[in-house]
Amino acid sequence: MGRKRLKEEDVGIDLTPLIDIILQLIVFFVLTTAFVPFLVNVELPKALSSPSNEERVVVITLTKGGDIYWDKEVVSLSELPKRVETTGIEVKYLIRGDKGAEYGKVVALISELKKMGVRRLGLVVEPEH
Repeated sequence: MGRKRLKEEDVGIDLTPLIDIILQLIVFFVLTTAFVPFLVNVELPKALSSPSNEERVVVITLTKGGDIYWDKEVVSLSELPKRVETTGIEVKYLIRGDKGAEYGKVVALISELKKMGVRRLGLVVEPEH
């Protein structure tokens, strides 16, 4: 009597779907993080309401250390008139001032913008919850 031996089959997990999902996730995260706008990291003060961003605005950021950013670029207070002249005074200017920034620097920034004829000026705050 001969015994029949069962052939051993290679048993394994098919990793193709797993690799496919991982690659799709990588592509998704690369594409979504590329479109996040760069903003200087400041801690905003809290307020009951904040303005909507439906119109064209220029964001000027004042950091805790006193640095002034025009969008992503560091500028000095003396460079602001030239920037405002090229941008125009009809645009709305928003100041993102860190709550730890010196009050005098915020006032100096607002005064400089007012001197240049800017009338549409606002402060960016974080809504209170």
